[in-house]
Amino acid sequence: MEVKGLRRDFTHYVSLNAIAMLGFSFYVLADTFFIAYYIGADGLAALSLALPVFYIAINGPGILLGIGSAALFSISIGKRQFKQASQYSQTALATGVVYALALTALFWLFRDEVCRLMGAEGQIFYYVRDYLSYLVTFTLAFVLFQVFLATLRNDGSPRVAMAAMLVGNLVNTVFDWFLMGPLDMGLDGAALATGASPLSSLLVVAIHFFKDDRYLSLRPFKPDFSLLPAIARTGLPAFITDASNGVSTYAFNRIILFIANALAVSAYSIILNTALVIIYILTGIAQGVQPLLSLYFGRGEPDAVRRLWRWAIRTMLVASVGIVALGEVFAPTLVALFNTQGDAALQALATPGMRYYYLAFIPMALNILAVNALAAVTDARASVLLSLCRALVFPIPLVIILGSVFHLTGVWLTIPLAESLTFLVFLALYRHSRLAQGKSVPVTPS
Repeated sequence: MEVKGLRRDFTHYVSLNAIAMLGFSFYVLADTFFIAYYIGADGLAALSLALPVFYIAINGPGILLGIGSAALFSISIGKRQFKQASQYSQTALATGVVYALALTALFWLFRDEVCRLMGAEGQIFYYVRDYLSYLVTFTLAFVLFQVFLATLRNDGSPRVAMAAMLVGNLVNTVFDWFLMGPLDMGLDGAALATGASPLSSLLVVAIHFFKDDRYLSLRPFKPDFSLLPAIARTGLPAFITDASNGVSTYAFNRIILFIANALAVSAYSIILNTALVIIYILTGIAQGVQPLLSLYFGRGEPDAVRRLWRWAIRTMLVASVGIVALGEVFAPTLVALFNTQGDAALQALATPGMRYYYLAFIPMALNILAVNALAAVTDARASVLLSLCRALVFPIPLVIILGSVFHLTGVWLTIPLAESLTFLVFLALYRHSRLAQGKSVPVTPS
């Protein structure tokens, strides 16, 4: 193992993936800006109420199948088990098709009930229903793209993965403007623009199959569903991480509606959707180092695993400290960017909320890295436990308690406290984890 070459690969994978995930975050950010500009506070509230469905039911399962199959793909390549590597990807793709078709059919049968479950009422109910009706129809595109995206990162094509993300972002932004502006389609246009994004990205993904040095093969297409439990176990932490955005958004929306009003939900939408840009950048760094961790773990090179882990920690700390500092200084400007109608009450709610929320990013960065790194070395139990702490164990009871006692200030402080407690759990788990030991284990389908 050459240290200089390893550092070069680390920089290459992490930087490209961070840029790619920044592009992905603009799916939501572009929607937020144009919805705020063309519709206003009610549109932002509707977007916030619809997001849990996107994270939990649409994007999350794609990430579960993508990250789970890709990590095992990379470990198999490290062990030179090339046929099994492709079978992991094929199984994930086949499963994704079945899931997407089933979800779309179920949503159309129960869409009113789903929208009410999200807390939508009055005019906002119709906004949410129309938005989700279009968005869920594109579930298949989202799931397939997530599977291919993760596989490309692990099959030596981080540039193609980045290009696919950025093209999708550009299509989403242009379509947002065109459909919501000149065509005046409202939230329907925002949903169609978001759905067009993975479709355009999949066209870019096709470039990978013209490469001669790829390991991924789809011919013959023979998925092995006995591999699905291993894929699900390995991808579960990443799913929980992404779905936690949906779970916390749902819980926060309900608590905010109980202690305040729809305008406060609009403020939360601004805070959350600007924060998601940061979360995706941090996730990009973590997922960028994942292929290398899995590869060297599969090869049985613990020194390389530990060195990659140390570099990743330093990168996360530098990035998160800088982000927190910028957020504290420029919170009023960020809020004003989305408060396009100049609502003074909305500005007064969202600005302090953003400053409180952004304190979470230092422990959050380390937790996101830990969850992805543990999954990369197939330490699923520790990774799942940390993910559950971030998604459910700490934030849900904290938002109820703090929201009841300190009202909106308590809501804004929930995530910083929950992420800090989760990091303490990681410190307790780390010493006995495979990540600390760097020892490889056989890859099995069971």
